Amino acid sequence: MVLPPTDPLEGLEGQAGFWYELRDAAGSPLYRRIVRNPIQVHIEVHEADTPSPTRRMVDAPQGVFTALVPDLPEAEVIALCSSPFTKAYGPVQPIATFAVRG
Repeated sequence: MVLPPTDPLEGLEGQAGFWYELRDAAGSPLYRRIVRNPIQVHIEVHEADTPSPTRRMVDAPQGVFTALVPDLPEAEVIALCSSPFTKAYGPVQPIATFAVRG
């Protein structure tokens, strides 16, 4: 399968959003894809006594999604990186890492 080229590996410090990275043993990104946040942390609630819907935090977000990355021999981990879920915007930080092999 041919993957899209990597998104920029540098220059995103302090940016808001969501992306996943393939990283080497030193933690340096080898491949990055900037994507829409696949983790639903807010839901829209329609209540009978209010004319407009409201947004509420999901207590325990869960779900399944696929992250395609190149098969690079120096790759050690895949990192999910996101802005804080509790604020509208904020700098991206790693929220989870997964070993690529073993």
